[in-house]
This record gives sequence, C-alpha cells and structure tokens, in this order.
Amino acid sequence: MATKRARSSAIRQALGSTLALALAFAGAASAQPRIWATVGPEDTGDAGPIALPDGSGQILHLWASAGSTPSSGPVCAAGAVGDELCGVAFELAASGNFVLQDFVGDPAFDSGPSALTFRVHGAPGAVLRANNLDLGVPGVANRHLGTLVVGGVDTAASRITVSGRLVGANLELRPVPVTTIVLPEPGTAAALAIGALGLLVIASRRVCSNGSTRTSSPA
Repeated sequence: MATKRARSSAIRQALGSTLALALAFAGAASAQPRIWATVGPEDTGDAGPIALPDGSGQILHLWASAGSTPSSGPVCAAGAVGDELCGVAFELAASGNFVLQDFVGDPAFDSGPSALTFRVHGAPGAVLRANNLDLGVPGVANRHLGTLVVGGVDTAASRITVSGRLVGANLELRPVPVTTIVLPEPGTAAALAIGALGLLVIASRRVCSNGSTRTSSPA
C-alpha cells in the first residue's frame, strides 16, 4: 500500500512538473517579440512610432524585447523556456523621403567573453539589415541594439518600418511582424498639406481670374 502511494505521489509530481514546464513554455512563446525606436538613449519602453522632424542626421536608438519571463535554468540552449534574447536579425525599410544613413550596433549587446559585433548591410539607402548573437548571459530586460541615423525631408508618405526575427532562449526563431517605428512629425505633414491646398487655391483663382477677364473684354 505504501509503495503504491509513493508511486502515485511520484507520478503526480512528475505530471505537475511537466505541466508547469508546458505552461512556462507557452507563456514564453506567447510573448510578442518587438523592435522599436526612441529619440534618446534612455530605456523608455515601446511607446509606438516616434515623430521625426525634418533634417538630416537625426539619431535614433533601436531596442528589442522577446518578453519578460526569465528562464529558471541555462539560457541560449535547448530546453530553455524563458524570454531571454539570444540574437537578433532585422530589416529596416524607409519610404517617402526618409533615408537610412547608418546603423552602429551596441558593442555591449553580446554579453559573452569574446563579444561579437553587429553585421550591417545596405546603408545608406532605403533598406538596411543587421544581425548579431548574444550567447553569453542575456537577461529579459529591453535590449539596446544600437543607434540609427536617419535623414531626408518629411512627407506625408514617409515611413520607417522594421521586421525580422529574434533568437529566443531555446534558440528558437521568433518572428517580428512588420512594424512602423518612425513617422513624419505631425506639424510637418500638416504644413505640407496646407501648403499643397494653398497652391491649389491660388491656381484655381488664377484660372477664374483669367476666365473673367476674357469674358468682359470686347469681341
């Protein structure tokens, strides 16, 4: 009888551990990987797209997060179930008049003893790609990827989007959906719209004026 109870207890404990592991993995996997931009170097979190004013040489900071659930064991290895960020590969795309001038990866991204540096392809231009790994001891805090230099004159159609993949604690790839991270400054877009409307009004008045003059002139 005692043996049966012991076996039953062991089975329950095993099932409980398995369920807890499954729930932890599900929680980690359900976290939405994100990449976003900030104007300053402070970690202010993902507040949505930032508004970029006119001008060249605007410096932005890129960040990434895979979630906030820490692993209970080794990370960046098979079987880990947390949200540590073990690597990143992303693509930035500029539209309208925005130009991606340069990206400088954060040298502290890789926490290993022989730190890897970001590999960057495509700048300057409309598309930029970068990637790096952190197989040291990454945490679940928001990770600073580096600085991005953006130039160009705002238009209402100007955008900068990001997409890619994050390498999770289990070395799984977590897709980052296409996300708009930079928009034109609202005042700039509004001024452009008002200016275009003003030009249309002036052109319309000139047409009307010319028509009136021709009508009133003698045959």
